[in-house]
Amino acid sequence: MSAHYDIVHAQYGSLTALIAFLGRKGRPLIISFGGSDLLGSSGKGFNWMVRNWITRNLGLLAAHRCNKIIVKSESLKMNLPEDLHGLVAIIPNGVDLNVFYPRDKREVRTKLGWKLDDFYVLFTPSRANNVLVKNLPLANAVIDLVREKVNNVYLEFILDKAPEQVATLMNGADCLLLTSLHEGSPNVIKEAMACNLPIVTVNVGDVYERLKEVLNSYVIDSYEKELLSEKVITLLNKHTRTNGLEQLKKQNLTSEDVAKKIWNVYNEVFDDDRRSQEKRP
Repeated sequence: MSAHYDIVHAQYGSLTALIAFLGRKGRPLIISFGGSDLLGSSGKGFNWMVRNWITRNLGLLAAHRCNKIIVKSESLKMNLPEDLHGLVAIIPNGVDLNVFYPRDKREVRTKLGWKLDDFYVLFTPSRANNVLVKNLPLANAVIDLVREKVNNVYLEFILDKAPEQVATLMNGADCLLLTSLHEGSPNVIKEAMACNLPIVTVNVGDVYERLKEVLNSYVIDSYEKELLSEKVITLLNKHTRTNGLEQLKKQNLTSEDVAKKIWNVYNEVFDDDRRSQEKRP
């Protein structure tokens, strides 16, 4: 017995979107592009170039036959062919405020076994195909420069952690560092905002839009390690949190807000499909 459904929603481009298109059985199709399915993964060599080309074009093949496209940022929209822009809704992922919220820093550090007077900078590497995208060598170079002027600085990785563990790290840390070569709408930035964690990031994806009104956070239009390290040092010396949670709420990026936006897209697509069927002879 097959389950009844009204809409097919592919949560990724590439082959996922194409399979969803082929299996939709006449139902309306929505495709969400997240980032690397449009921008590619930064693997080395000719094989990776071919893989990225295939990944992107499989997704676009389905996108030209879908009813609606969801992307996480304006920059991702601009990486779609112009003839698809009319189908696009820009909806970043939301943050679960039941998990990500400010907590007492000293209590969290005691739980983590971190020293109260040391400095901890968070970084998100990756074990997936986009490991090079995260640009760990630059993050290490930045922290090396920071250590020349600030004692007892540690780079802590957010890797293979449950959301609750990530939230704990963010409440214990002094700063989040992001050095990615490209992003769509990085979840780690919004999660850090929810925990009022200061941020230093290169200008990728939608980070400027997210952080332009957030105090004690910096968006740098450069990959120069000197500039990035200077801002990290500034934040470490301030010992001050941000107004990130307040701004996240103003931007309507809680999980509940985003769920409502997606639900509205579903209703729009369903109503358009129903009207189209009613017009058929």
